[in-house]
Amino acid sequence: MVHSAGLAIIYQNKILLVKPANARWWKSYGIPKGHVEEGESTIEAAIRETKEEVGIEIPKFMIGEEHELFYVKKNKQWKRIAYFYVLISDLSDIGLESEILPKEMLQAEEIEWAGFVSFEEAPLPPY
Repeated sequence: MVHSAGLAIIYQNKILLVKPANARWWKSYGIPKGHVEEGESTIEAAIRETKEEVGIEIPKFMIGEEHELFYVKKNKQWKRIAYFYVLISDLSDIGLESEILPKEMLQAEEIEWAGFVSFEEAPLPPY
C-alpha cells in the first residue's frame, strides 16, 4: 500500500490546493502531500512535503489532529493518505502575502500552480 501525508491548509473557508506539473487542469488538484519515507512519521512527512512542494514550513503547534482516507488508484493499488488540518487566520501566519503562491516558491518539477480556493471553485479530486 502506498502511504502519503499532507497538510490541508485552510484560510477564510478556502483550502490551499496544488496543481501537479504536467497534469491536465481538470481534476488534478490536491493538497500538498507526498510519500512517507522510511522511519518518518506521518506528521513529519506532511510538514516536509508541504515545505518541498510549496515552500511553506508549518510548525507542529499549528497542526491539528490526523485524519486519513483510502482509495484505489487506477492501477488497482490501494493508497492511504494521512492529512492534517491547519487553520490560519491571516496569510502572514505562514509567510504569504497573496492567496496565489508565487511560482518561485513552488517545486517546479512537481507543482505548476498553488493557491487558496473556495469549495465552489475547487475542482473535483482525481479519485
